[in-house]
Amino acid sequence: MNDFRGPLCRQCPAGFTLMETLVAVIITSLTVTVFFQLLSGSMNLERKGRDLVQELILADRAFEELQRLDVRDPDFPWEGEAHGLTWRLEIHPVDIASPTIEEDELALRLPQELYLYVFHYGRKGDPGRTIQRHIAHAPDFFDDRFRSVHISASPPADGA
Repeated sequence: MNDFRGPLCRQCPAGFTLMETLVAVIITSLTVTVFFQLLSGSMNLERKGRDLVQELILADRAFEELQRLDVRDPDFPWEGEAHGLTWRLEIHPVDIASPTIEEDELALRLPQELYLYVFHYGRKGDPGRTIQRHIAHAPDFFDDRFRSVHISASPPADGA
């Protein structure tokens, strides 16, 4: 009978060699490292996304508060800081092509004028973001002095 401690057993390997063990440990450590890097990256993206959403909510609140005020008021705040954000407001006229009736040559006057309110906001050091809203006003809502001071003739570039 062969016992396991005999000469036959010395010829078969009893386990992993040192080299095989080291390769397995290196592969496992690389896999774990990559996994934790991916996990850390996704957690950072989630945090940045949450911060951007919260910043947008705060900016939207500040913009809503401004819209409750009368922009024609001399004390209207055109720029400022709220909720840790710096902001400024711009108003741009929107050119609406009015329909013309050539037969009767009637001058049609639209019952309202459309304006683009652009709310620029951001934290210090961050690139600025904007919220844009179209708001209609009566044709004589703004006087000429107000238009010359506060209403910019050129609309902002897309994505501004």
